[in-house]
Amino acid sequence: ARLQTFPDEFSFVGSLSDKAILVGNAVPPLLGEYIGKHFCDEIVDTTREHGEGALLSFVPTMSDGMSPALRHTVDLVERTFLNQHPKERQLELWR
Repeated sequence: ARLQTFPDEFSFVGSLSDKAILVGNAVPPLLGEYIGKHFCDEIVDTTREHGEGALLSFVPTMSDGMSPALRHTVDLVERTFLNQHPKERQLELWR
Protein backbone atom coordinates (compact mmCIF):
# COMPACT_ATOMS: atom_id res chain seq x y z
CA ALA A 1 0.00 0.00 0.00
CA ARG A 2 2.89 2.35 0.76
CA LEU A 3 4.30 1.81 -2.75
CA GLN A 4 0.87 2.76 -4.11
CA THR A 5 1.13 6.03 -2.10
CA PHE A 6 -1.58 5.14 0.43
CA PRO A 7 -0.96 6.87 3.75
CA ASP A 8 0.37 4.57 6.48
CA GLU A 9 -2.78 5.12 8.56
CA PHE A 10 -5.10 4.02 5.72
CA SER A 11 -7.11 0.96 6.72
CA PHE A 12 -8.15 -1.78 4.31
CA VAL A 13 -10.99 -4.13 5.26
CA GLY A 14 -11.19 -7.86 4.62
CA SER A 15 -8.93 -10.86 4.65
CA LEU A 16 -5.26 -10.57 3.75
CA SER A 17 -6.00 -11.69 0.18
CA ASP A 18 -8.93 -9.21 -0.04
CA LYS A 19 -6.60 -6.44 1.07
CA ALA A 20 -3.98 -7.45 -1.49
CA ILE A 21 -6.60 -7.32 -4.25
CA LEU A 22 -7.83 -3.91 -3.08
CA VAL A 23 -4.31 -2.49 -3.10
CA GLY A 24 -3.43 -4.12 -6.41
CA ASN A 25 -6.55 -2.86 -8.17
CA ALA A 26 -6.44 0.64 -6.70
CA VAL A 27 -5.50 3.81 -8.49
CA PRO A 28 -2.63 5.24 -6.44
CA PRO A 29 -4.03 8.16 -4.42
CA LEU A 30 -1.33 10.61 -5.51
CA LEU A 31 -1.90 9.71 -9.16
CA GLY A 32 -5.66 10.10 -8.72
CA GLU A 33 -5.13 13.47 -7.04
CA TYR A 34 -2.87 14.67 -9.86
CA ILE A 35 -5.31 13.54 -12.57
CA GLY A 36 -8.26 15.08 -10.71
CA LYS A 37 -6.49 18.43 -10.28
CA HIS A 38 -5.46 18.48 -13.93
CA PHE A 39 -9.01 17.58 -14.99
CA CYS A 40 -10.49 20.35 -12.82
CA ASP A 41 -7.97 22.88 -14.13
CA GLU A 42 -8.91 21.98 -17.71
CA ILE A 43 -12.63 22.37 -16.96
CA VAL A 44 -12.15 25.75 -15.29
CA ASP A 45 -9.90 27.04 -18.10
CA THR A 46 -12.24 28.87 -20.45
CA THR A 47 -9.72 29.21 -23.27
CA ARG A 48 -10.13 26.40 -25.77
CA GLU A 49 -7.22 25.61 -28.05
CA HIS A 50 -9.18 23.25 -30.26
CA GLY A 51 -12.45 25.11 -30.65
CA GLU A 52 -15.80 24.34 -29.10
CA GLY A 53 -16.43 20.85 -27.84
CA ALA A 54 -19.23 19.00 -26.15
CA LEU A 55 -19.38 16.42 -23.43
CA LEU A 56 -21.29 13.51 -24.91
CA SER A 57 -21.33 11.24 -21.90
CA PHE A 58 -20.09 11.28 -18.32
CA VAL A 59 -20.30 8.18 -16.10
CA PRO A 60 -17.69 8.57 -13.34
CA THR A 61 -18.60 5.40 -11.41
CA MET A 62 -21.14 2.64 -11.24
CA SER A 63 -20.78 2.32 -7.44
CA ASP A 64 -23.26 3.64 -4.89
CA GLY A 65 -20.79 5.96 -3.17
CA MET A 66 -18.29 8.61 -4.16
CA SER A 67 -15.32 10.09 -2.40
CA PRO A 68 -15.55 13.81 -1.61
CA ALA A 69 -12.99 14.50 -4.34
CA LEU A 70 -14.98 12.58 -6.95
CA ARG A 71 -18.24 14.24 -5.82
CA HIS A 72 -16.58 17.66 -6.28
CA THR A 73 -15.36 16.70 -9.77
CA VAL A 74 -18.77 15.32 -10.78
CA ASP A 75 -20.50 18.50 -9.58
CA LEU A 76 -18.00 20.64 -11.50
CA VAL A 77 -18.46 18.63 -14.72
CA GLU A 78 -22.25 18.73 -14.43
CA ARG A 79 -22.30 22.49 -13.81
CA THR A 80 -19.87 23.17 -16.63
CA PHE A 81 -21.09 20.83 -19.35
CA LEU A 82 -24.40 19.14 -18.69
CA ASN A 83 -26.28 22.38 -18.15
CA GLN A 84 -25.11 23.53 -21.58
CA HIS A 85 -26.59 20.48 -23.26
CA PRO A 86 -29.73 19.00 -21.68
CA LYS A 87 -29.93 15.20 -21.77
CA GLU A 88 -32.32 15.18 -24.75
CA ARG A 89 -29.79 17.30 -26.68
CA GLN A 90 -26.96 14.89 -25.81
CA LEU A 91 -28.44 12.26 -28.14
CA GLU A 92 -28.34 14.75 -31.00
CA LEU A 93 -24.64 15.38 -30.33
CA TRP A 94 -23.87 11.69 -30.94
CA ARG A 95 -25.12 11.88 -34.53
